[in-house]
Amino acid sequence: MTEPKFPADLRAEGMLWMAATRSPHASAAIRGLDMRAARAIPGVHAVLSAADLPGYNFHGPRSIDQPVLAADVARYIGEPVVVVAAEHPALARAAAERVRVVWDPLRPLHDPDQSATAAPIHPDGNVLHSTTLAFGTEPATLADPASAASAGRKVIEGEYVFDAVAARPAAPAVVIAVPNGERGIEIYVATVSPRGDREVVAQCLGLPVEKVHVIPTRVGGADTHREDVGLQVQAALLAMATGRPVKAVVPRDAPAHPGRPAAQLRYRHVVADDGALVAVEADILLDGGAYASTTIDILDEACRLAVGPYRVPNVRVTGRVVRTNNPPAGRVRGGGGALTCAAYEAQMDAAGTAVGLGGLEVRLRNLLRPGDLVPDASDPLGKPAAAPVPIPDCLHEVLDTPMPSFPPGPDIREYPGTVGRTGELTRIRRGVGVALGMADLSNPTQLGEYATAVVLVSMSPDGPAATVACSAVETGSGLHDLIRVSVERTLGIPAERVAVRAPEDPGSLPSSSAVTHPAWVHGSAVEAAAKQVRAKLFQALAEQIGIDGGLLKVVDGYLVSHDDVFHLPLDDAYRQCLPAGRVVRGDGEFRMLTMPTLTGTSDAASVAVGAVRAVVDVDTELGLVNVVQVAIAQDAGRVAVRERAEHRVASGVVAGAGFVLSEGADLPFGWGEPSAMDAPEVVVAALLETAEEAKEEIGPDGLPVAAPPLAGMKPVGDLSVMATPAAVLAAIRDAVGDPREGSPLRLPLRPDRAWWVLS
Repeated sequence: MTEPKFPADLRAEGMLWMAATRSPHASAAIRGLDMRAARAIPGVHAVLSAADLPGYNFHGPRSIDQPVLAADVARYIGEPVVVVAAEHPALARAAAERVRVVWDPLRPLHDPDQSATAAPIHPDGNVLHSTTLAFGTEPATLADPASAASAGRKVIEGEYVFDAVAARPAAPAVVIAVPNGERGIEIYVATVSPRGDREVVAQCLGLPVEKVHVIPTRVGGADTHREDVGLQVQAALLAMATGRPVKAVVPRDAPAHPGRPAAQLRYRHVVADDGALVAVEADILLDGGAYASTTIDILDEACRLAVGPYRVPNVRVTGRVVRTNNPPAGRVRGGGGALTCAAYEAQMDAAGTAVGLGGLEVRLRNLLRPGDLVPDASDPLGKPAAAPVPIPDCLHEVLDTPMPSFPPGPDIREYPGTVGRTGELTRIRRGVGVALGMADLSNPTQLGEYATAVVLVSMSPDGPAATVACSAVETGSGLHDLIRVSVERTLGIPAERVAVRAPEDPGSLPSSSAVTHPAWVHGSAVEAAAKQVRAKLFQALAEQIGIDGGLLKVVDGYLVSHDDVFHLPLDDAYRQCLPAGRVVRGDGEFRMLTMPTLTGTSDAASVAVGAVRAVVDVDTELGLVNVVQVAIAQDAGRVAVRERAEHRVASGVVAGAGFVLSEGADLPFGWGEPSAMDAPEVVVAALLETAEEAKEEIGPDGLPVAAPPLAGMKPVGDLSVMATPAAVLAAIRDAVGDPREGSPLRLPLRPDRAWWVLS
C-alpha cells in the first residue's frame, strides 16, 4: 500500500508552476488588462484571465457568488485576477507581477455595522442572511428591560467583539492539476470533499463531470473545508491550456482558506434575585467578507447555541451576516458556538455577581434539563432538549481534577511572557475559571449529507481481511481508525487487517461533503455495509438453524444468534464460510435525513454538553497570559477509539486557547498561532458514555430492525474549542477582576487589549 503524501511533496514530469496576479485593493473596478509583457517572458506558457474560462466563473459551498477569477471588480485584497503558468515558481511570480491591471479604486466597506445601510458591494446585496429565534411566556420582559429592573430583576448587558481568525492549516494551500488525455483532468489536492469539488470544477471548466477526477491527498490538518475550490479550477484551467501538469502553491500571506468571521455580539440577561434566569436576548452580527462561503451556516449555529446549556423561559435571538470588502470568512473548528459560548458564560458570571451568588451557583440553578426548550431554526417556539444532558456529572469531573502547583516552578518557561521570557513572580496572579458548553447535533444544514461505502471481505494468509472503499478523508482526527474499529466490532476482523481506501473513481461512491460530522455519515455507511457482509457471509450457517443471516452477530470472538442460543467460535465460522478465493461484498448507505432516529424523536433537539476548568497565570504589568492547565469533561455518547477521542479533545483545547488569546487575521504570519510551546497541560477528566447499547429488534416479518448505525455517538472535537475560550476568560477575570463597565470585551485578548494593564 502506497503511503499517501501531502500535495506539497508531489511532483509530476514536465510540471509547470502557477502564480496569480492579485488585487492590491479591497474594492476596485477592473477597467482593463494588459498581459503582453507577462506572455513575452521566456518560460511562461500561459497567462489567463476570467475571459479564458470555458465554463461558469462562480462557485461557493452555499451561495454561488464567488468568482474563480475577478472579471469586472475585485472585492477584497488578494482576490485573484490573472493566473500564470511557468517553468519555475520564481518565473511565474515575476510574470504575474508584469501583468498590468487598470484599476479604478472604489470606496471599500470594512465595517459590518455599516454594511446593511451602505451601497451594495455585490449584485445580491450586502445582507447575506438574517434570522430571529424567539419563544417565551413573558414577551414584555424582553421588550422592556426597564420594567424588568423595576420588578426587582437584575438586567445584565454586555458587548463582545471578535476579530476575524485566519485559517492556516499546517500544510500550505497546494493543488496539482494533471491533464490525462481522454480520461480528462486529474486534480490532486488536500480536500475533505472530493465529490463536491469535482462537480464544481467540472461546471467551471465546462467539462462533463466524468472527465474531472479529484484525488484527495494527505490532509495537513483540517476539520471542515480546506482549499478554496477556485484554486483547483485555476490550476486545472492552466493545465488544460498548456497540456502539462501545473502546481499551484498559495503564499501563506495570501487568502487561501476562509477563516472564522469577525463578529459583534450584544447580550442582555434578566435574572431574578434568587438567581433564576428570566430572559435572554442576543443580537449577533457576523462579517461574512466579500462572499458567502459558509457564514450563513455559522450564523444559524451561533443563534441556536446563543443561550447555552441553560433553562430560560424567555428567549429572543436575532442574527445577521453581511458582506464587506474583507476576505471571505467561513467555517473554522468550533463554528458559531465558539463565539456565543465566550459571551453567554461571561454573562452568567456577571449575573452571579449581580445577585450575590457567584457565577457557579447561578449556573447550577439554571442547568438545562431534558425537555427544556432551546432555540431552533425549524421551530419558532423552540424545541425540547433530548436526553441525556449530563452537565452536573461533567462539572463534578473537572472540579475534582487536581490543581497544578503555584508558583509554577524554577523553569522560567513556565511563566507568562512567551517572547523573551520576561515574566516575574511578583507580577503574576493566578486565576481559575469554569465554563459550560453545548454543541448542537441537530444542525438542519446537515440533513442533506450522505455517504455510501463498500466493504469487501476475503481470506488472507493471516486470516479474514477486509477492504473498505469510501470517500471519507482522514484529516488527522482518527476517522479511518474509527472505521476500522467499526468493521472489527461488526465482523470480528482485527482492525490491523482492515484497509481503508478511497475509490479510484470518486463518482463510483456518491457522497456529499459530510464535513460537519464525518464520523456519523461515513462511519454509519461503512457499518451498514459491514452488517450486509455479515448477513451474506454467514447465511449458510443461519439456514442450518432456521433463521435469517441478519440475525447473527459477533460477540467476544463468537458468532451468536439474536436469541443467544447459537454460539460458534468466530474462527470456525470463517473457516466454514470463507474459503480461499471467495470475496463477499457489502454495500452501505447513510443519509442524515435519518437523524431523528439518532435523537430518538424528530421533535427534540439533540445536544452534547461539557464542562471546562481553566487555570491561568496573568502578568499584570505586561498583559500576558499563560494557560497552565485545562481540564475538560464532556458527554461523548459512545466512544469508539478512546485514545483518538482524547487527542481530538486536547487539540481543541489548544485551538480554543489560541482563539481567545492570540489568533487574529490581521496579524503577521508567525505571531498569533499557538505552538507546542504555548500548549497548556490538558486533562481529559472524562468522556462520559451516556448512550445505551443499541439493540437490534425483530420486526413483524421476522427480520431484524437495525438500530441506527453508530447509535449514540456524539462528536467530541468541537465542544473543547467552544468552551475553552470561555473558561480561560473566566480564569483571567478571577485573577485580575472584571473589565471596565460599559467597555466591550474584544478578542483575541492580546496585550494591547489587556484591561488590567490599560486601567
